[in-house]
Amino acid sequence: MDHPFIDNATELTDTELHEKMEKLTQLLYSETHWGHKQVTDSIRAALDVYQMEMDERIFKRMHDIETAKNPDGIIEIGKIEGEVIDYDEVEKRNAEVKVKRHKDL
Repeated sequence: MDHPFIDNATELTDTELHEKMEKLTQLLYSETHWGHKQVTDSIRAALDVYQMEMDERIFKRMHDIETAKNPDGIIEIGKIEGEVIDYDEVEKRNAEVKVKRHKDL
């Protein structure tokens, strides 16, 4: 999402990004009080741009942390225990039950 008054949010440092978001949030509350809908909509759009940039940075950091922990990308889920089901045997039992029920009717 682009905003006409934001050149490039990706060039800002994290601190600058937070400062811009704080100022815009204060401005949003101020303009909401005065009832300027077009202005508040524009401020919300600018905040969305900065928030999306912040979310992307957080996602990238989390991805980098996970990649550092597991560079091969293999997730070890362990052994799944359980019984092996013979579906042919299950179908045979179901057929026998149906025949028995039919005879009981």
